[in-house]
This record gives sequence, structure tokens and C-alpha cells, in this order.
Amino acid sequence: MRGAINAGLAVLLGAGSLPALAHQIALKDLEIVHPNAMEPSSSKIKDVMIFMTIHNRGKGSDRILSASSPLAKSVVIENGSPAGEPGIALPAGGTVAFKREGAHIEIKGLTEELTGYETFPLWLTFEKAGKVEIEVMVEANEDALDSSKEEKRK
Repeated sequence: MRGAINAGLAVLLGAGSLPALAHQIALKDLEIVHPNAMEPSSSKIKDVMIFMTIHNRGKGSDRILSASSPLAKSVVIENGSPAGEPGIALPAGGTVAFKREGAHIEIKGLTEELTGYETFPLWLTFEKAGKVEIEVMVEANEDALDSSKEEKRK
């Protein structure tokens, strides 16, 4: 079923129907915008970072405490804080952009190959908002396309 949904999504993306495909999740006072990961450039790469933006429109702070995915041996939360506080803080009225140098989530030990234009599930557990499942979009990587052709030639 995941393949059929992803194939449909690829068709819609190719048809230019982007306005109908706003990739965001509203959860109480939180808005999670475009959770995504880059397609690995090789099937040998087993760790990928997840990027997104989270807006906390509430009057109280929240925090991502943990994350998990059925496609990973483990999921690591890096908050970018030198103090080493657990989780990722989401300040009241604030926005947190997940990026390489700062707060991010990293999938460790992929159990399945990720291919561009597919999605995969990720569960986030928030201190106050609770547990939510989101779909992470896999962004196509031109290097991955080139390296998969090279791997098939070998």
C-alpha cells in the first residue's frame, strides 16, 4: 500500500498539484511543517537526518522527548545545546528549524532502503502534546540516482 500511495504522490507532484499537498501536521498548539529526509546517495548509507520546522503557537513551552521509526534500529535526538539537555525544546510562541548544525533527529541503522518521493512513518513523543505519528517525505537525490546506476553496473 505504501508503494501505491507514494506512486500517487509522485504523479501529483509531477502534475504540479503542490498547493493541494501542503505537507504539515497540526497537533494542538504545534504545527509540524514538511518533515523530510534526503535520499541516501548509496544503499550502503544507513544513517539519515530528518529536517522540519515546528511552530509552537501555544502560550506554554513543549519538548520532543523521543522519536522512533519502524525503518530504523534507533532514532537519535540532537538538540544542539552545549548543556546537553534531553530532547528538543519548543518555546512558547517560537519556531524551531531542524538542521544539520543544531536541533535535528537522526535515523540510525536503516532497515529498508529510502527512495525519493516516498514517505515513511516517524513517531514523535512530546512532553505535553503526547505521541504523534508523522510521515517523513524522502527528497530525491540526483547523486543517489547516479550511484544506483553505477552500483547496478558492477
